[in-house]
Amino acid sequence: MQSQISKLAIGNTRSWHQQAYLNLVKNTTCLNQLRNQSRSSVRSFVTLKYRPEPTDYNRQQIREERQPTGRLQYVNVGEDKLNGPNKYLYTMPTDPYIASNRINQIIKTSTLDDALNFVNCLPNRLQSTILWNQLIAECASQSKANMAHTLFVRMRKKGLPPNERTFTLLISCFRKSTSPTAGERAKEVLVRMREYNFKPTTIHINALLGVYGKLGQIDNILHNLEDMKDNDIQPDHITYTIALSHCHLLPEGDAVKTVQRLWKEIEDRVELSSETFKQKRTNYSPSQEEENGNGSPVSLLARKAAKVSATERSMKKDRFRLSRETREIPRFLPDDSLITAFLLALSRTAIDSSDLWFGVRTIEKLYGIRPTQVTRMMEEQKMDTEIKANYHLRVTPKSLYGIMRFCGGLGQYKLGEEYCHLALSEDSDLEFDKDCSVVYEWLEREAKKKVATDSKRWRTRKEPATGPIRKSYTFNTRNQ
Repeated sequence: MQSQISKLAIGNTRSWHQQAYLNLVKNTTCLNQLRNQSRSSVRSFVTLKYRPEPTDYNRQQIREERQPTGRLQYVNVGEDKLNGPNKYLYTMPTDPYIASNRINQIIKTSTLDDALNFVNCLPNRLQSTILWNQLIAECASQSKANMAHTLFVRMRKKGLPPNERTFTLLISCFRKSTSPTAGERAKEVLVRMREYNFKPTTIHINALLGVYGKLGQIDNILHNLEDMKDNDIQPDHITYTIALSHCHLLPEGDAVKTVQRLWKEIEDRVELSSETFKQKRTNYSPSQEEENGNGSPVSLLARKAAKVSATERSMKKDRFRLSRETREIPRFLPDDSLITAFLLALSRTAIDSSDLWFGVRTIEKLYGIRPTQVTRMMEEQKMDTEIKANYHLRVTPKSLYGIMRFCGGLGQYKLGEEYCHLALSEDSDLEFDKDCSVVYEWLEREAKKKVATDSKRWRTRKEPATGPIRKSYTFNTRNQ
């Protein structure tokens, strides 16, 4: 009996120890599970918060984008691509954002046809307007206008709406085209925007002007520039740069006048601040005592009509319409590209010395620099020698390149060298780039040729010149 009791006690003791051991293992397992859950939550938080951009993905990170089964799922683009060295690019994206980034990588490492094949095999939930815009942008870079139009039609069949960038890319497809109908087809894209309730912006007009510029259609460029002002679309730096770069295609007499007119519009746009314009508009109030030609007071309706007509005249005179919301004119300062385009256009279209003076005064107004050669000429003609710098811009290598090209194009090589020395002396941080060095060497070489030619002419001359003798600082727009 006692042995049975002892055996029962021992059995109960063992079961108690076993139960304790099992409880310990169970608790340890729970703790491990909690620890793993906390680590995974922290890992997921860090991944979501500090996840790099898709452009920074490497091959290992793309491989880690696995499906719930733990195996990679590929897009069915063909065995030759899936067995190639870049097969990781054809894994199934998890969202449209990754799909858009994957298209960029395929275009860089492969061809446009491979990227289009990848998009065709994607499910509709992973396609977006941005993805198709990337395909159209690649067509624009390769000047494949017909293919871009085909992609646009296919995008619309999939139910994806276009956006403003879509139409910009469609217009840009014709930018490198030399076909005579390229301008008309680009204009049709601009008209088609209204069918999708989009209003053309400055970016779309600039793309169209680029097409006209490639075709050399300066009349269409100037016509669209005037239409922009009538349709409350404000031209920007790119608009005026394109227009000025092609003014030399106009007849000789009209070319220089157009260049000066466009630059005066730019100066008016810069100098006419929004506060000044608002003050002009606020102070305008026709007197209530106005009378007609017979001396009798005018009616209220006539006064309103007169006010409207005067307002329209003032708006046309300023050449810029008011914005309907802010009633202001946006200001901007001319950048280096615009200034260089103006100086080159003026040097190619100048007729007499007055055009050169126009450029010299503009350079002085922009940068506040004046060579001594210009100062001597102004003193001889009894002109105001005070430097009137309105913008106080800093001379950059690109703007200095435009100044030297302007002077060299008009045969004033010494003046271009003096502008260069003056700009370098006033700004110690200004450094020559490759273009400036080439132009400066050209100025030195042409200046030496001019001096040698003049000295040879004086030695061989037996009779006085029929015209006035030009001094070294006399402005002459004809190259020697």
